[in-house]
Amino acid sequence: MRQDATELEQQFRAAQERHFAGDVHAALSIYRGLLRRLPRNGPLLHALGAAEMAIGELASAHERLTAAIRLLPRDPVVRIDLGSVLRKQGRFIEARQAIEEALAIAPGNPTAIAQLAETDLLLGQPAEAERRLRGSLGSLDAAPDHPAISLAFARLASRIGGEREAIERLRRTLGLDAIAPILRCEALFRVAALHDRLGEVDAAFAALREANAMKPCRFDPSEFSRQVDLAITSWSPARLAALKRIGSEGRRAVFIVGMPRSGTTLVEQILDSHPHAAGGGELRAIGDLAARIDLGGSPPLVADPSWIDESSLPGMTREYLERLRRIDSAAEVVTDKMPLNGLNLGLVWRMLPEARVVVCRRSPLDTCLSCYFHHFSGALDFAYDLGHLGAMHRAHDRMLDHWIKVLPLRILEVRYESLVADPEPEIRRLLAHVGLAFDERCLRFHESGRVALTASHDQVRQPIYRSSVDRSERYRPHLGELRRALGSG
Repeated sequence: MRQDATELEQQFRAAQERHFAGDVHAALSIYRGLLRRLPRNGPLLHALGAAEMAIGELASAHERLTAAIRLLPRDPVVRIDLGSVLRKQGRFIEARQAIEEALAIAPGNPTAIAQLAETDLLLGQPAEAERRLRGSLGSLDAAPDHPAISLAFARLASRIGGEREAIERLRRTLGLDAIAPILRCEALFRVAALHDRLGEVDAAFAALREANAMKPCRFDPSEFSRQVDLAITSWSPARLAALKRIGSEGRRAVFIVGMPRSGTTLVEQILDSHPHAAGGGELRAIGDLAARIDLGGSPPLVADPSWIDESSLPGMTREYLERLRRIDSAAEVVTDKMPLNGLNLGLVWRMLPEARVVVCRRSPLDTCLSCYFHHFSGALDFAYDLGHLGAMHRAHDRMLDHWIKVLPLRILEVRYESLVADPEPEIRRLLAHVGLAFDERCLRFHESGRVALTASHDQVRQPIYRSSVDRSERYRPHLGELRRALGSG
């Protein structure tokens, strides 16, 4: 029995090492296997919840961490991690409460202070965030700051003109021998963003390359291209004509799709500013269904309509519509802006034939570079390699072009560059497509007070701006691999 316990402990330590090294998926597999044998183990539930949070499985992470708190009521770190999940879910009052409970257990805990400051920033309160952080920041000639504090200060820096100070603090943090790889990776992404803001292209890209090289690459561009080929062949006009239309559901649903960083958050923010619309954010429902049908593809793609069990469609539809009802039961339109839902518009059509779709397009180079700059919280295995990004963009565009050609869904294409150059006519066209009358508030979407919980949350608190158009031109000398993968020379 003791030998068995020792073996389980060794497996847990091995999983933690992978987790801290940034290989979250490998750690998750071990944690979940251990949970079947140790369903009431507090440290295991905590580790599993933290890993699920890292890949964006927030509902499950919330459940695990809540259970862990019951078993580890005096552990402040579990409450801090629960606060992080609640913040990502937009539940800011509850997040603040969880983090303050952690501080009551461990007064002055730097990670808790950093989390409170990042919550302040999400709520548009940079002065309060700076007040919190300054009390924990040391002088620049003293010992390095705690990593959590220097990371939080880096997020604040662009609001207060503190980019140089933030870079220096992060560089000192990166010099720590004991810094966990997952924190080193995050620090490098933030260093890159700060150098970019200062116009220091070479320094920004050097940090980017180092940060992205730390992420595990599981994306197989050749295999994914083959799956897209199969889908284009299988979802043919003749096959679609033979499929029986099931119901007339989905009139309230608007799917905002496209590559990540192609303008999906901006489009959702505009629609959410309308009094008869509600933004649902990035809903996992379609992706989760596709993953169950596709049996583990990355990213999941239902490449053949015969894979869908038609008898299960009514239940899947009811479940999805109930999700929209919980978001807002009165709104005429509820958006789902999970970008890669565009890969599975065939599944969307089978479930919700009356849904509307907005396809966001942006310069491929600008889109892929913007992805390369971001440390995504979810599982985007293609986003950390320039060649993979280019291959994914080409395959994704082929899939979208096919759906636009063959599906009897109402689909509107919106070009990011057109939207930022002349917003009003594009916004009028967008509202007409989703069945809403024009409303002036949609032109002032940045005043809505809504917090976007994605990589774009800083941008959508500002009026429409054009500085992101042709951003990749500054980085042209560094993007040869990406241009080749995109087929643009």
